[in-house]
Amino acid sequence: MLRILTFNWHEGYISLLGKLPVTFDIVERRKGGYERWMTEFRPCPRGSRIVDFKTAMGHLAREEYDAIICHDMSDLLLTRKSPIPQFMVFHNRLDTMIALGKNAVDPREYRKALSELMSQVSDLTPVFISASKKESWGFAGPVILPGIDPGEWGGYDGSLDRALRIGNFIEERDLMLGATLSGQVLDGIPHTTLGLNPRIPGAHPSRNLEDLKEQMRHHRLLLHTTVEPWEDGYNFSLLEAMATGMPIVALTHSGSPVKEGVNGFLAERVEDLKEHVKTLLGNRGLAQEMGAASREIVAREFPLDRFLESWERLINQKVAVWKPKQLYRKERGEVIDRIPAGANRILDIGCGAGSMGRGIRTRWGNVTLVGIEKDAARGFEAKAFYDRVIVADAATWEPDFNEESFDAIVMADVLEHVEDPVSLLRKYVPYLSPQGVLVLSVPNIRYHEILGGLAQGRFDYQEQGILDRSHLRFFTRKTLVELLEQAGLQIETLGANVSSEFSKMAEELARRGESRTDVDLGSIVLREQSPEEIRDLFVMQYLVTARRRVFGIIEKVDDMIGSGISDGVEELLLSALADPGLTREERGEVEIKLGEILSRKGDLPGARQAFERAIPVVADERAYQGRAVVALLMGDFADSLADFKRAFEKNPRSHASLSGFGMVCQELRNYEEAVYYYDQSLGIDLDQEEVLRLLVDVARAIGRPEAAIGRVREFLLRHPFKNGFRALYATLLEESGQLEEAFHIAREILARDPKNGVALGIVERAESAVPALAVKA
Repeated sequence: MLRILTFNWHEGYISLLGKLPVTFDIVERRKGGYERWMTEFRPCPRGSRIVDFKTAMGHLAREEYDAIICHDMSDLLLTRKSPIPQFMVFHNRLDTMIALGKNAVDPREYRKALSELMSQVSDLTPVFISASKKESWGFAGPVILPGIDPGEWGGYDGSLDRALRIGNFIEERDLMLGATLSGQVLDGIPHTTLGLNPRIPGAHPSRNLEDLKEQMRHHRLLLHTTVEPWEDGYNFSLLEAMATGMPIVALTHSGSPVKEGVNGFLAERVEDLKEHVKTLLGNRGLAQEMGAASREIVAREFPLDRFLESWERLINQKVAVWKPKQLYRKERGEVIDRIPAGANRILDIGCGAGSMGRGIRTRWGNVTLVGIEKDAARGFEAKAFYDRVIVADAATWEPDFNEESFDAIVMADVLEHVEDPVSLLRKYVPYLSPQGVLVLSVPNIRYHEILGGLAQGRFDYQEQGILDRSHLRFFTRKTLVELLEQAGLQIETLGANVSSEFSKMAEELARRGESRTDVDLGSIVLREQSPEEIRDLFVMQYLVTARRRVFGIIEKVDDMIGSGISDGVEELLLSALADPGLTREERGEVEIKLGEILSRKGDLPGARQAFERAIPVVADERAYQGRAVVALLMGDFADSLADFKRAFEKNPRSHASLSGFGMVCQELRNYEEAVYYYDQSLGIDLDQEEVLRLLVDVARAIGRPEAAIGRVREFLLRHPFKNGFRALYATLLEESGQLEEAFHIAREILARDPKNGVALGIVERAESAVPALAVKA
């Protein structure tokens, strides 16, 4: 069942809404000197509940509602920042409100202020209870007339020779309710006034809804004097009286449901109204006859089904759009969006009860997902979505993962909750793979409302949001960037959740076309702010992806080399090495890359020094391999062989080390050994085309082409159409004496490439050597 937040300004209207198949949380508002649900008017709708302001705002901040129904401008001030779909119900005319306020406010300015407030709500639909209200305000939106079920009322007998007048503060609202006129009409006539009316002697509210119904059943008639154009020709009390079966005496009004002489009387003058009242008081039969007509008319013109269907359709349309957004936000979809596709191992630090884990599972399927959560109860819930949940404080727990084992590490709203965010980042950064990313979100303390509050001496913690009571650290964009740099990270993307308020500001900035603008925050003015700085004032939360700086630099170098750019590459690596924030391991990675670049440039001594500096700090075989290759190029074969051996000892599965052995042996003319090592290297990684060609060349050079046939055959099974290798395979077969197979392979080549010279030669020689092959062909 949908859960909706609303505010009680009108028990009658809330009770009608309460007939919808939804649950309402109702926040009390101060009206008529009271701040409680007036049971004198209506009972609280079944299935709904009265909630205190703090509780409701907590649910609102956590986006636990499906919709919000506001009834006053002050309601919107509380809910305007929420992305939940909202409705603003207009119960009064604009001109009436201004007039009741003694015209102290310019209606155009009031409407402009409300329009600006409404524009701050991301999804707001104005709803009007009558066409008159809509016309007065001039906003777009549906008109939903009130409805009533006569079956809930009825029982009229008119046994009391008294008139009934119903309304709250009717004298205070004389302009619209015609209290003065109705008082003159009832002067000298037995009558009862129901409602909160402290200025009217003898007036009192009903004890409860049943008492109200009893009053309507027994009083002879209802006097209704709403005044056109300030109010509609009906209100709840009129519709309920008609549903009960009461006849109505009403002030003439174009919007009145009273039909002259059918279900009551209409008149403009006091004298005529008084006469009609007396007529009904003196003729109970006529009153009952007209009362029966009232029930028919109200059932026809104000059906409850229409009211409920209109609201239900409107709410469902909005909720259908909101629900996916709500799930997206609950699962932190904006964070999940930043996890790269193909990330197979993900660490979620501060995983909570697992809502984001559920979203990751939905998005990426069968990935390995690990969470850390210090709250045991929430961690238990998260186990439904994570492969492993560590119930511990991430700041103090000692990780038991292998380094570089995660493709993504997520810290969604975590850094602001820890005492030392730099240490936390440095603790987990080593577990990012070379291509891995850190995805994090943090609130922005430079948000304009926070700055405005500080200017007024306020820094009030809240239950949710930027000033959450549990926040220990606060960040601006600049300090966040500095924090990540201190932790050895390089920002790849820096996005933001921006308040919907900024859209109007952006339009205004674009209209002005100014490069710098002063921003007035009330007590302070920020001078000459750029468009980016102004946008930053509306950022509620930053969304960042970052990589280990060293791998970001290395990737940039690789991109530059791949694009044919050599200028600046060496300088980029040297500047990275000058960074005191690099760890020993990261420094080793940069040294290896520098060695590779210097080797390409021909600076072999410089390359050797770079690899030597990397050897003590890089755990794997790459530094030894790099120095071994440099030694090979410099002709230091003994040193090269020794380093390839050291590399192989560090990683016996290193195909590069085995290939290096082969190259050194080839240079030393130990061809048989070269063939052996090339073959072993290809056994680990067959996709080394250059090594495969070296194997073929050496095998042919020593007259043992058959030593290469097996690896070439395996390669062709994997890559059947690789350029040149089929012809090479046929050549090896021919040279090893396997003429018939060579002949058939050559024929297959010629079927696709009739002018292939190698294949033509093989066919010609095979047919000459074995004439039977020509006959078969």
